[in-house]
Amino acid sequence: MLIRSSKRQLQALPESFTPKASPNRFSAPFPLDERTIEIPEVLLSLSGLQESVPGLGHTFRAGVGSLALLKSFQSFTRDEGALTKLDGFSSLGLAVAAGGSIVGGPVGHSVSLAAESVHGMCEIALGIVELNSAEQGRESLSAALGITKGLTTFVPMMVPGAQTAVGILHLGILTARAVLATRSSSEA
Repeated sequence: MLIRSSKRQLQALPESFTPKASPNRFSAPFPLDERTIEIPEVLLSLSGLQESVPGLGHTFRAGVGSLALLKSFQSFTRDEGALTKLDGFSSLGLAVAAGGSIVGGPVGHSVSLAAESVHGMCEIALGIVELNSAEQGRESLSAALGITKGLTTFVPMMVPGAQTAVGILHLGILTARAVLATRSSSEA
């Protein structure tokens, strides 16, 4: 990853790898997206690794939380408007939830629930904005899936036994959104 680089090194990168940020801001040659963080998060939750092998599970959870924190940092340091910042809050919610999960106990559980709630609300808001600006059917479907993912984030908080089903649903939603994004970009 390029943290410090000269303008000449950034110019040597292909245009698709050059982030659109001001020269005074941190720029990442490979910006993270929701799939990079949330698919490992869902798989880790479904595996039960954190409960069955706590040391290894906590290590993986810390890795997922670190990715979410990095994505949040990238979102906050890009000059791309309020929606990018909202996406940063969503990622920050995941990062804090990972930290609360690692801490455990009543305090960690409360922190994790609050942070997951922030993540879910941000996902709903992002989906609504995406739905309002959708120009194609695929974009509308992707936005509706994003709203569904945000809404279903709250289901395990009310029905703890639904965590596995919601995890599988989120994995399907993330996969469907990735396919829709790939098809939309290939048609453009």
